[in-house]
Amino acid sequence: MGILILANAVVLAQFTAKTFEELFQGVYNSPLELFIPRDGQFPVKGHCLNSQLMSVPDCQAIIKKAASRRLGEKYGVNWLPETSPVKYQLHFTILNDQVTLSLDTSGQGLHKRGYRAVGNDAPLHETLAAGMIQLTRYRGREFFWDPFCGSGTIVIEAALAALNRAPGLYREFGAQKWACVPGDIWQQVKTEAKDKEFNGKYRIMGSDNDGEVKSLMPPANSSQHYFLGWAGQNKASWVQPKIAAAAPVDSDGKKWRLYIDPATYEPVIVKES
Repeated sequence: MGILILANAVVLAQFTAKTFEELFQGVYNSPLELFIPRDGQFPVKGHCLNSQLMSVPDCQAIIKKAASRRLGEKYGVNWLPETSPVKYQLHFTILNDQVTLSLDTSGQGLHKRGYRAVGNDAPLHETLAAGMIQLTRYRGREFFWDPFCGSGTIVIEAALAALNRAPGLYREFGAQKWACVPGDIWQQVKTEAKDKEFNGKYRIMGSDNDGEVKSLMPPANSSQHYFLGWAGQNKASWVQPKIAAAAPVDSDGKKWRLYIDPATYEPVIVKES
């Protein structure tokens, strides 16, 4: 088969292997040298399911041996130094005796979009939050409010959807450091993505009464504000709630209720007596 390029991997080979010899030959005949340079690191990881070959460590060793022999012969050396700081992660899947050998292009998982530095005890995956936003068909034309926003993942993804920002625009991908990929291609793609962004007006807000997660909300980890909102032009702003009492909210254990002023969309908090 030819080389298949996916969102997070380059598939180098697919073949049947019921023995270690078949696994070795399948890897040995893969065009590894098109991507992995002479000094490149190429660690191996993967998994097996419902196959004759079920020992992951043994399969890792066989694949590493076959890849080393292939690359050594192509580069005319008996030993590969693997001294480059760039990693070319080999990944294998053996399912029902069918082997898929690929190179990981993303590095960190694609659910990490580049803006989450820290999270709460149960952070929502960015991709799951983005999927939830897509199900609502929200495109930034209506008022959006997440009243229990936690560390703000859904609110942030709503803002990115309103902006029409490309996922992962400000994160790094493993393949960006590959010598076989021209560096200017990445900048070209980023420029094209930025040109498609929407710079109109939109109104997005998130709120939470948990002090621990409030401290995790962007843009500053030290912020203790209650609300995070966007008003368009890719600008995030924090606003303090209007409190109908002199004492701080929940400082004395009393319950409070939150309302949205329909005229201004401003949050209003009222303490119960």
